[in-house]
Amino acid sequence: MAQTNVNWQVVNAELDQVLGSMSSLNVNAEICGNWIWISGDTRRYSQQLRKLGCEFSKEKTMWFYVPRSLPKLEKNQDRTFTMAEIRGFHGSKHVKSAQQRSRSRSSSRSSSKSSSPIYTRVSAWEVFSLKDILSRLFFLFTAVYR
Repeated sequence: MAQTNVNWQVVNAELDQVLGSMSSLNVNAEICGNWIWISGDTRRYSQQLRKLGCEFSKEKTMWFYVPRSLPKLEKNQDRTFTMAEIRGFHGSKHVKSAQQRSRSRSSSRSSSKSSSPIYTRVSAWEVFSLKDILSRLFFLFTAVYR
């Protein structure tokens, strides 16, 4: 397996830029690992999503975005993973659209005007125990080296 150096600041900046561009769209966005998965009523936004560099997954009937600064992965021809497996392995963080944020602000009736971040990144160490991480790594290596 070849080791590549990834500039994570560039990857995070890319994700922030795409999420910022998508914030005006009325879609559901979810961050799983370093990918963004987009669901909901996406048909009317297909042109905007394509311009952002998103691709459509027929198997999952969802759009996804992979940062261009990440190394390209070979497609696993033996097996495709379900969204439940992807969420279980990488974790998941839902991102609120601009409409969802404005609805939650208007319904909260609080006078403070603090702007909440679009999302917060959580490291794998904060979500999973060491036992969970090791078992998932074992699963990954056995799936790759079959």
